[in-house]
Amino acid sequence: MRIAALRMGCAHGGAMGAIGLAEAARLTGKNQSTIHRAMKLGRLSYTKNDAGERRIDVAELERVFGIKKNAGLRSLSGNGASPASIRASVQSNDTHGLESERVIAAQRETIARQDATIADLRHRLDSLMGLLTDRRPWWRRWLR
Repeated sequence: MRIAALRMGCAHGGAMGAIGLAEAARLTGKNQSTIHRAMKLGRLSYTKNDAGERRIDVAELERVFGIKKNAGLRSLSGNGASPASIRASVQSNDTHGLESERVIAAQRETIARQDATIADLRHRLDSLMGLLTDRRPWWRRWLR
């Protein structure tokens, strides 16, 4: 859904926090080949504009590599993205990150409860198996 929205924004010439490969390399301090490799492996998502150029969302770049402190956001104004829209995009991803952490914590609690249930069922099964494999006559089992 988000990728479709990014593609629509790019196709309609909307102001997004999307930058090219060279600018992404400058902002992160990484080599262009490192960023290109991350895109190729699927670690870093990107969109293509009408000219077929790859455009990387600044928030996505921040998520994967982090942006150098001295790179600054003012240099992004050349692509039509304002520093405020870039900050909003990064804050949006931070909000999604907090929501994901809550979901992960809830899933961990569910797993812990299920592990406890499994341990209890194994204990019950072991006691029943002990009754089934006991070779004593039935009256001796009653007189334990």
